Amino acid sequence: RNLSGMAAWFEKRYAADELHQESRDVLLKTLAERDPADSFSWMEKSLSAVTRQELYQPFFQQWAGKDPAAAAAKLRQILEASPADTGAWNNVVAQVATQWGTTDLTLALVWTQSLPESAAKSAALM
Repeated sequence: RNLSGMAAWFEKRYAADELHQESRDVLLKTLAERDPADSFSWMEKSLSAVTRQELYQPFFQQWAGKDPAAAAAKLRQILEASPADTGAWNNVVAQVATQWGTTDLTLALVWTQSLPESAAKSAALM
């Protein structure tokens, strides 16, 4: 009900303990069930860089499970906007490609091959 309050609590509790992992999972499930594109924008505006870094990979994994084409399209925008800064996104791109590949390998491969040449593309192809 109170996504901002939950995110604030999550940021204060930033630690690798069981409660932290549970709160992260609930937060990500909530974000993925909402409009993921809107949720991503909210994350970018509302969460600290440390929290966003922790949430990106599992968030995109959840999003790719729900709508892999939309998650992949958003990642492509990110990679094209910051081609020199793809290092942080390598695992995220690879995870989305893997998730999508389990449901539609052909489309996942077409998307992966269309990515700009980068370490993220190599990670996705692996």
